[in-house]
Amino acid sequence: MEYLSVEALTAPSADTASGMPESDAEVRGKGTVRVRGLSRWELLAGKGIEDRTAYEAYIVATGMVAPAMTPAAVEAWMRKALATDFEDVTDKITGLSGMDEGAERAAARELFEDPDAEFRDVPSGSVADDPGRAPEDAAS
Repeated sequence: MEYLSVEALTAPSADTASGMPESDAEVRGKGTVRVRGLSRWELLAGKGIEDRTAYEAYIVATGMVAPAMTPAAVEAWMRKALATDFEDVTDKITGLSGMDEGAERAAARELFEDPDAEFRDVPSGSVADDPGRAPEDAAS
């Protein structure tokens, strides 16, 4: 059996300037932006951001290629935008980050929406009493 080399494991994920997969995303009724996938390192680095708004701003700012935006600029956009303005952008970033199938996508979406979800403490210890549970968990 032949194993991967360190060079192969640390090579860029795509032949782009960022080294990550890139794609266009539509901002409904406004136009197109360019986004990229986030590396595992970037996703984990963002987990330390406790405020959900700041975390989403970090994810979008990190994934934006054109126009390049800072988290502060994304937060300013969030204040003026409809919620649907971010839908395709965050979906594209999630997909390009390799988390667009099944449970991985659901986990990524929950992470975007509630970074503390996997650490939620429910007093009774029962998933049935967890207000943040997925609807399909209600029968548990």
